[in-house]
Amino acid sequence: FASPIDQSGMGQGASAGMGPLESLVKMDEPVSIQDSEFWENIIPSTPLPSEKVFSPATQGGIRTIKAKCPKNLATLVRRSVLKLQAATRSKLQYKPAQVQVINTVRLLTKVIPNMFEDPAWDGFWWTSTPLGVITTLPGEKVLLPVGANKSQPPLAYTLLDALVHLLFVPNFTVEASAFAAVSAFNCTADMPGEPFIWANGLGPETKQGAPTALTATSRNDILRLLLVCSSHVVYEPAVTARPGEDGWLRYLTSGAHPKSTTLYYSLVNTLLTYDSVGWGLPFGSWFPDVEHQATVEACGDLIALFIDFEATPEPALAPSLPQPTGEEGGDAAARREASSDGAATAAAAPPPPSVTRSMNAFMLWMSSITSDKEYALIVKGMVDLVTLPLTSTNKLPVVEHVVIIMLWRLIDRNEGFLAFLLKGGDVLKLIVPVMYYMHKYRQDNGQIGLVHICVYILLILSGKRNFAVRLNKAYDPEIRIPVPSFEGSHGDLLILVVHALLITKNPLLAPLYECLHTVVVNVSPYLKTVSLVGANKLVHLFETFSSPRYLFAAENNHRLIFFLIETFNNLIQYQFEGNQHLVYVIIRRRKIFTRLMGIASSPYAELGDTATAAPPQVVFDPETAVPPKHGPTAETNKIVRSSLQQNESTEHYSVSPQKEGQQREGQAGNADKFVPTREWLETWRSKLDLEPIQRLLHVLVPQVEKLCADKGVTDEADILEFLKNGTMVGLLPVPHRILIRKHQSVPYCTVWYASFMMGVLYLRYMDPPLWHGTTVRLFRVKSLQ
Repeated sequence: FASPIDQSGMGQGASAGMGPLESLVKMDEPVSIQDSEFWENIIPSTPLPSEKVFSPATQGGIRTIKAKCPKNLATLVRRSVLKLQAATRSKLQYKPAQVQVINTVRLLTKVIPNMFEDPAWDGFWWTSTPLGVITTLPGEKVLLPVGANKSQPPLAYTLLDALVHLLFVPNFTVEASAFAAVSAFNCTADMPGEPFIWANGLGPETKQGAPTALTATSRNDILRLLLVCSSHVVYEPAVTARPGEDGWLRYLTSGAHPKSTTLYYSLVNTLLTYDSVGWGLPFGSWFPDVEHQATVEACGDLIALFIDFEATPEPALAPSLPQPTGEEGGDAAARREASSDGAATAAAAPPPPSVTRSMNAFMLWMSSITSDKEYALIVKGMVDLVTLPLTSTNKLPVVEHVVIIMLWRLIDRNEGFLAFLLKGGDVLKLIVPVMYYMHKYRQDNGQIGLVHICVYILLILSGKRNFAVRLNKAYDPEIRIPVPSFEGSHGDLLILVVHALLITKNPLLAPLYECLHTVVVNVSPYLKTVSLVGANKLVHLFETFSSPRYLFAAENNHRLIFFLIETFNNLIQYQFEGNQHLVYVIIRRRKIFTRLMGIASSPYAELGDTATAAPPQVVFDPETAVPPKHGPTAETNKIVRSSLQQNESTEHYSVSPQKEGQQREGQAGNADKFVPTREWLETWRSKLDLEPIQRLLHVLVPQVEKLCADKGVTDEADILEFLKNGTMVGLLPVPHRILIRKHQSVPYCTVWYASFMMGVLYLRYMDPPLWHGTTVRLFRVKSLQ
């Protein structure tokens, strides 16, 4: 649907819309903030298309104003904020007034990133909001009170306050049909919140229906401006970024605004209750509501910013005012304006805003949900949003990253939700898409952050017994993940996806190696059976990470084999009866286990061979020996005595010498060459718990060889049947206590998350461009041109 504003924006109003701004670019002298006749004509009340506001010419004009006469830019922004504040005290029942508000919002959306990129303007937003400035709206005159509040809030909070109010104005951003008496309504009045909420779902019931084109467009413009206001961190270098000190997000997540709860309900309900079939109409998905889909995506993006914001416990009172260098910045402009115009503006940043709570009210609200009905709605909405794009060809909102982030935070912060998710069994409907995106983006450096979050989700869930038990459910590949074909459980799927990530040659995945191994070892005591494909993958990982060339390549590389050995021990000692496939693969490929046992007992010959040579680079040959189907076939089910004696691997990897200067496997970026020593080896080799595997091989290898020799068994199925009916009761050592390792966040995660999320938003909002063309510092932008 096209917006009524944009439909008429291509006419005369559009051609003259930026005329006053163009004249402002040419001015070298400042214009008084009290010159209402001049400033009221800057932003037109006729439709102004977003293409013109967000054009490169407009951005160039903003930078010209900032360089030639920064005071005029400061005054333009102040007058624009006051215009929006005045709109909150108006009914906005006239279309010209609505159009002027939208034009103002769009102009600020373009101006603010250009101010954020210059640190000299940071203090500008924390100066007091001017008083005594006459601001008008088409159809009425609004004079903001003079001296009514001697402690004016900072300009940033005045802007945010106005934007949140404007999201809930009848006939503008909400439907008037939900109100009994619109004519007597003032959007700043204290009224019950139910009519304001954009969609039913969590919280009280609302009468809001499908948004009109004007309503959806107005919401989208304001939501985009809120996203821009919440993006200051993108202009801070990662080494010095402090996301928890962002005053903009602090206000939005503090719950200080009267309509904060209404905002939170509206964002979450709009996202979770999105109707992919077009408001229930037949074939409605063939004609998607583009504006409403944009609203869903913007709501999701704000949720993603809100949900992980953690304010510093004792933040600074206000951002300091840096001294401008070279050209006049925001602070100087504020001081000159105060002295020349007499407007009540502060010459320095005021004491902090009126917000005193440092908690995240949004996350506190999400964590406090206790109703099973609301849990069910959240889970259903999440399942639909992450699975429909994978099973449908219709155009749908791209919100999988938001859903995965919400799932991560909910299971981490809301114990009731986690219990409900595990109790109902819907956890597998969410985990399969999570594993799909893990696998899909494992080689996409721009989406590695999403892979990290997916791994954290699995790490949290793997610490719960109910989750590990539910992984035994047979896997029905409704969502096609490109892994080797297998017939098994969700546990097998987990093993195959983890294996794919661990063998992927992407150094950005190296920090996840231990997390991925931890996920597998956490669930291993509860996996009743592992398929032949899954068993091969586990043993292949052990072969790779236990090879002397990898083991001695870096100081901490030995840690991974401890996880794998514990995984094998758990499966053998707790689930021996159903894991004949794993036992068979261990027997057939026992040479790699005896090799490690040799290192553990007499390692110095191996150590002497590898300590002087440069560690190699492992190059994996993908899926060499995995058959397309796993069932009795003439080729795959034959086993001869020589194969048991030689222990030939069904998966292979080649070793190539490492080039000079190339990063070492497992230790990307480590410039110091590691030289293994006997002392280093002694610190860990004696801790290897190889006894269960040793006893297994000692008992079963002679039995299998005797079976093959005496009965002439050459069929793999016969050996598997023999192992299935066998027992190791009394022959294995007493099982150790099951150990569960859990994920714990560290402070640096906040900077990493901010960098990931802002990178996603930067790429999403290119039409119109919100941040493109400005100097971002949180991450590097690489042009493909």
